Amino acid sequence: MSAVLDEAAGTLLAVWEAARERTTSRLSSAQLRAIMVVEQYDGINLRRLATLTDMLLSSASRLCDRLVAAGMLEREPGRYDRREISLHLTPAAIGLLAELRADRRRRLERIMA
Repeated sequence: MSAVLDEAAGTLLAVWEAARERTTSRLSSAQLRAIMVVEQYDGINLRRLATLTDMLLSSASRLCDRLVAAGMLEREPGRYDRREISLHLTPAAIGLLAELRADRRRRLERIMA
């Protein structure tokens, strides 16, 4: 059973990596990970994003600057504290994640066939 699970895990990792490589011309691995976290926690603040992605706050801030410039993230002032920024995906980021998932599913369907 463990050998079967190990093989399946290896296949899943290969599928994930192949699909992710298609996005690397547009986003780095860290940027992709960040938009996936923002998708999961829409409206997340920068400090929480830094914690969840295991980054320094300053690094997460620069990463978000690049994602905003690339049209993947929007920053919005906090509702209760204007100094706090909430992060949201743009339609371009939502489309990119949908494309990534569709690519993974196609690859998995081919493997299972």
